Parts: sequence; C-alpha cells; structure tokens
Amino acid sequence: MKKKKLTIIISITAAVLLFSFALACNGGNEKKEETIEEMPVTDEDVTTKEEPIESESATEDYTVEYQMACIDKGEYLDEDDTVINDYSILLDSLMEKTTNSRIDISDITVTTQRLLKENGVDMSLLNILKDLDNSIPEESPKLELEDIAAAYIVLVTN
Repeated sequence: MKKKKLTIIISITAAVLLFSFALACNGGNEKKEETIEEMPVTDEDVTTKEEPIESESATEDYTVEYQMACIDKGEYLDEDDTVINDYSILLDSLMEKTTNSRIDISDITVTTQRLLKENGVDMSLLNILKDLDNSIPEESPKLELEDIAAAYIVLVTN
C-alpha cells in the first residue's frame, strides 16, 4: 500500500513539474499586451474589420534530457549544449535497466529531487540520475525505478 501511494505521489508530482516547465517554456514567448488610451472612433476610422494574424506556434518539442538539463541549470540552454548528452546517456542506460520509459524516468528523478530537497538534501537531477544508474548492476533483471528511487531517498536522507 505504501509503495503504491509513493508511486502515485511520484507520478502526480512529476507530471505537475513537467507541466509547469512546459508552461514556463511557452510563457516566455508571449508578448505582453500594451494598453492604449481609448480614443473616440468615427466612421472614417472604421473601414474594415481586421482578421487576427496567424502566428507560429509558441510550443516547441523539447527532449526529456533538454528539459532536465534546463531544470538543473535554472535557465534555457542551447539545444546543442554538450551537457544534454550526459542526461541522454544516463536516460538510455536506465531505460535498459528498468521497466520505465524515458519520461517516467524523468518524472521519477524530478520527484526524487523534490523529496530530497524537502528533507534538506540539495542534489542535481544529473547526480540523482548517476546514482540511480550506478545502483543497478548491468546484468540485473529489469527493475521498477520507483522502487530504486524510494530506497535511494531513504538511504540519502538517513
């Protein structure tokens, strides 16, 4: 029961954090509306109704590793920044060792970071990924990362 509750909490928290990150990414491209004093309008001023201009979508598809690197750095990175490859390598390795998808691994790692921070331990996502990856032997059967992360949190905070 406790394991299931932790899994649900981790999943919900990670989803909220990734949604917040997506909103932050999209919010940076929006233009603020400027206020214009109202002026009396005459018939001469109104000639045609203007159609809104179609703008390019403000949403870009960011990779999981890019998002994690940006969270760690606290700002946007160039998409070809070499540190992003470190996250990619670790995500690939954990996908081979666990039953989790790339996005699940990211969600679990972000939630692990938050839970550690709540317990006074400040660690980067990259260091958490490294620790989780190093804790699973190459030859082991595929594990659920939630279990490894839960044990990791207990070990690090005690």
